[in-house]
Amino acid sequence: MKYILPAFALAMFPAAAFAQSVTVNPGQWEMEQLELQIVNGDMVENRTSMSECWSLPAQTRINVSDMVPQGCVSGNIESDATGMTVEMTCNMEGVDMWGDYDIRIYGDGESMAWRLTLATYVEDTRFNDVITSNYVIAKRTGTCG
Repeated sequence: MKYILPAFALAMFPAAAFAQSVTVNPGQWEMEQLELQIVNGDMVENRTSMSECWSLPAQTRINVSDMVPQGCVSGNIESDATGMTVEMTCNMEGVDMWGDYDIRIYGDGESMAWRLTLATYVEDTRFNDVITSNYVIAKRTGTCG
């Protein structure tokens, strides 16, 4: 059973609420992603790159609701001048998981890094130590087009 969560699928979608968000500058963005999954001691690694034009406010404003995976509920949210950290609990295909999401904005909105980590609860004996982590580093490379 796979539990790898594609970070690009978790990010950058328009959201209804803007209560907890961070903003980056519009333009052409280059992203590098590393997905790691450890199940029963075996690690699977996937690296991807992508380039996107973010020109609309809905693309440059990153909301908590955009970043929390389907099946998860956000908990404690801590915000500061450089970003935010969101704790979450999840139920993925009947497996209880916990984790957190952290996003940091650098260079006045010209670059960012985020991390999402989920793990099974210790009490869940159906799967021994399922840990999923996604790391993304992104930078604005110029204007779109």
